Amino acid sequence: MSLTLAITNLIEDHTFILGRYHKPKRLREPNDNHLSLVFSAYDQKTDKQVVLKFLHPRLESDYARKAFYREAQLLFELHDLACVVPLIESCQYLDLCLSNSEGQHTSTKLIFHVTQQAQSDLTSYINSAQDDALETLDLFWQLCSAIRQLHHRGICHRDLKTCNCVLFPEQQLRLIDFAYSHKIGSARLVQGAEFAARYAIPQIDLHYAAPELHCGFGQDPQFYFGADFFSLGAILFELLTKQKLISFLYNNEFMADVGELFYKFVDDTKRETNYRKIIHLLKHKYPLPDLHEFVTDTWLPYTPHLNKLYQGLADLDYASRCTDFIWISSQIAAARQQIILGLPH
Repeated sequence: MSLTLAITNLIEDHTFILGRYHKPKRLREPNDNHLSLVFSAYDQKTDKQVVLKFLHPRLESDYARKAFYREAQLLFELHDLACVVPLIESCQYLDLCLSNSEGQHTSTKLIFHVTQQAQSDLTSYINSAQDDALETLDLFWQLCSAIRQLHHRGICHRDLKTCNCVLFPEQQLRLIDFAYSHKIGSARLVQGAEFAARYAIPQIDLHYAAPELHCGFGQDPQFYFGADFFSLGAILFELLTKQKLISFLYNNEFMADVGELFYKFVDDTKRETNYRKIIHLLKHKYPLPDLHEFVTDTWLPYTPHLNKLYQGLADLDYASRCTDFIWISSQIAAARQQIILGLPH
């Protein structure tokens, strides 16, 4: 049995954690590629289901610990925002005793924090059979509003994806997973000297990552906020088509090769010039698809307007990408009005 699975089983063996969180149950199978181990439990104090998020013991590193603490700090700072998952407790510890095949015992201390558990997320919503145009657009409006509020506080999420947009009663959308987020003025966390030297992409979901993060700008905070808008565009495309935008764009192997070129041959003064060349190639070889080729009949009458919105957000060139929340709000409001009135244009 692997160490990760053994620890997962030990956590689930607890009837109570801290005398409060009852019968923890894994929310996903343990995976050494994830920063954390995540469990659901019943909180006797608040009478709510909660999420216990443990720092993965196999990924203990200076970067991982700082990212975990940073997430708890940001959740605390953002407690007044209705668009962020409520933090119940942060930086708590659980002592475990591990036994090996020879009967030897080792003690370990796991750090975790606790948040309120949602009912579902956008991944589940997209995979469901429902196709409610107005509800879908309202959910996307909530997501854009949430990012606007974060950016107003000087915080970019950096890991926007459908499973990090969770849904509470009355389809209230909230954001989770702030481990990779960045706040203006805070220390920049890097994943080791080699990682920083290669301008590599942060450890985030590549299905929603902006191309500039692949191309040498992943360690430069001035590009983080614009990258959030690309993720918004990718999520909107997925909401409307139920398909991932990256499936119609460059593949990760191609972008990994691009990253290698930047690492080996590009110094800081030439990155921008070479990035322009890469973007020109990408736009020619992998143009953003038109919605009308993929959407259902529900969305077909409104695709001209929504196509403009999604392509403005998901522009491969960060310099051309829409980052204006006023324009975004106006486009969503216009599309919403079209849906209410049943207008085709």
